[in-house]
Amino acid sequence: MLEIISLAYKSKKEDRPKAETNETVARHAWKLLQYWRIPPGLQDDGGFDEAGFTSWLAETKKLMEQEGFWEVALFTIGRVLFYSPKDADGLWINKTVAGALNHKDAEFMREGYHTEVFNSRGAYFADPAAERKLAEKYRQRADEIENAGYSHFATMLRTVETHHNKEAERIQQRDWED
Repeated sequence: MLEIISLAYKSKKEDRPKAETNETVARHAWKLLQYWRIPPGLQDDGGFDEAGFTSWLAETKKLMEQEGFWEVALFTIGRVLFYSPKDADGLWINKTVAGALNHKDAEFMREGYHTEVFNSRGAYFADPAAERKLAEKYRQRADEIENAGYSHFATMLRTVETHHNKEAERIQQRDWED
């Protein structure tokens, strides 16, 4: 991950030399990170290697902090964690992933996850009923996550719920004015 990130982004460490790259390579590295959809720990059979994920995340965080890519790496990791599988116990997201997103130092990961919630939706028609349905989905997810003990993650999910409720109101208000 370090090699790809160093091709696409500049380090915050002033003493770290920028990777020698041309614009095309940098653009491809950036696209690779943007289209990354397979979270670390996800196995070919759909299972999830929690210990492998936890180990990978700890090593990656340490390396990215040392090399000056802490924020962009965590944001990117948060985006890919949106695609994490359900937990074996039935929770809509793997509990190890939820714990990583809930960590007090995981604000950048939560921001990446939040961004991917909206980016993953793609193009859509403005419909207040659809927005309310999404708001309800994220309210339920926030409730489940909070009940499982992940309050920081739940707080972020509630911002998604709020966004969809406000979007429904905005669409409805615009439709009344037309």
